[in-house]
Amino acid sequence: MAAPSQAKPLNRTWIWVFVVLAGLTTSGIAWEVWFNQRQQLTPEILAAARRHWDENRPNAYRVYYTIKRESNPDLAGVAPEGYQVHVVNGQVFSATDPKGQPLQPGQYQFGSMESLFDFIASRLQDDARRDSPRAFVKATFDPADGHVSNFVHSVTRTRERLEVSVKLTREADERDQAPSGNPASPP
Repeated sequence: MAAPSQAKPLNRTWIWVFVVLAGLTTSGIAWEVWFNQRQQLTPEILAAARRHWDENRPNAYRVYYTIKRESNPDLAGVAPEGYQVHVVNGQVFSATDPKGQPLQPGQYQFGSMESLFDFIASRLQDDARRDSPRAFVKATFDPADGHVSNFVHSVTRTRERLEVSVKLTREADERDQAPSGNPASPP
């Protein structure tokens, strides 16, 4: 008579591989959500940066804006727009395109740094509306005077993205006084 065959116990250690993979996937997603939320610009952060700018802004400065707008971005991307604005005592004194040609009001989007702060604040208000698609909004501010260094507004659902890069140069002290003439006209 033959001995009854003994059934081998099932090896279930392979299940732990999938449990570990599921745990790593979940923690990776949670980390990404947490990280993105920490980068998100809030009205409170914007208000603090604007107060810092109001307290430390120079009387005269030049700001170079580089603006990149994308909708349904492709791999080639779009060439950014750029222009330079000269601001004296909070007023736009002159604006020029990258070739140095003068621009008239309405031919450029942002003038003084205050206009960029106003634009960002209005975007945050629009994004807070219930019917607005969720947007990723990020900004960096100069630690010395609080001016906006970079601003990104991206809406995944519509595939629209706006990035504004800013380079601000303070004018020398002797030029801090308003030049003679109309501040809205080029020198």
